[in-house]
Amino acid sequence: MDKGAVVRDDLIRYQFPCDMMRPSKFDADGGDPATLARSLWSPEEVAIMVYFTSRQIHPKALRYLLLRRGYDRSTCAIEHKIFSINQQHPQLKSRGDWNWDVVDHWIDDLLGNHDSVNKLVLFSLADAEDMATNQQIEEPLRLLNLRRPAL
Repeated sequence: MDKGAVVRDDLIRYQFPCDMMRPSKFDADGGDPATLARSLWSPEEVAIMVYFTSRQIHPKALRYLLLRRGYDRSTCAIEHKIFSINQQHPQLKSRGDWNWDVVDHWIDDLLGNHDSVNKLVLFSLADAEDMATNQQIEEPLRLLNLRRPAL
């Protein structure tokens, strides 16, 4: 085995605690249509996920942002999708960091309407409460130009 592949596998397993090498729940030659339907991501889900991931929201906290907007994905599914998007669209990152300008244009192109994007990613007080419960929020809030709500 190529030494680079071993390092890459170790990196993947370190970054994504769920088992990246687990076989899919359905095969390419058939399978449960309901499982397949649940595995497909809507453009809106992808837009929400990429936007907030690029703003340093972790998958565990992102799960709650998606739930609040009517989408139900596991933390593991979110991690898999982030990895997949990074592989398919390397231009979204620059020197390992998310490039916000590129991300914002990519999401606008994905949904075809900037106003739709703004509605999906509007960060509410309820979202901030979810972040306070599921992630250290000072850095993401600073990046979003918000302050922690006074208690």
